[in-house]
Amino acid sequence: LRRLHLPGPTQDADAPAESLVAATSVPDPTAAQRSALGLAIRAVADRSGAGLPAPWPAAVTAAGRSRLADLPDALDRAVSGTDLGMNRRPVWWRVVGTLQWLVTLAAVAGLAWLALGYGLRALGLPPLEYPKVGEAPLPTLLLLGGLLAGLLVAALARPVIRWAARRARYRAENRLTGSVAAVGDEYVLVPVRAVLGRYTQARDALRDAGR
Repeated sequence: LRRLHLPGPTQDADAPAESLVAATSVPDPTAAQRSALGLAIRAVADRSGAGLPAPWPAAVTAAGRSRLADLPDALDRAVSGTDLGMNRRPVWWRVVGTLQWLVTLAAVAGLAWLALGYGLRALGLPPLEYPKVGEAPLPTLLLLGGLLAGLLVAALARPVIRWAARRARYRAENRLTGSVAAVGDEYVLVPVRAVLGRYTQARDALRDAGR
């Protein structure tokens, strides 16, 4: 998302709208891509104008291609302006993050406590009396328990992360597809429908005149 200059989870949700709707870093379309786009538009126009008498099919095709030069920039703006829903942090994300911090702090505290005891012993000072849980010293339990708990949290969170990633990808794809479809409708289908509307009016007028 950062590479495309799209709003992501680390971007300020209160940023001005104009800073969010900017050009992406997607490269300009190549000649082959422009050609493929032109062929796709022509295919839509051919289907829309199928069965119409001359010169209406040609008019439909011309209408469909009338804004072809503006399409790449319009698509780029649509992509950069689409809200992908990445600014919302789910509750489980915060819970997992809090657990990870807690177990990390426990492991660090245990390690620091043990290091302090070894340091005092190395200096010939009176050793620390570690509190014990059963037969195990508390600093050792904090260190090993923090490490094991961290591995357990990571293992349990991995399936949830994968599920959330698939859901986020599905949501982003749907929103981007909707934005691109809206551009296609505005820049291709609306001009085509306008020509088809004029054809319908002309046909109805000729039919009324022949009565």
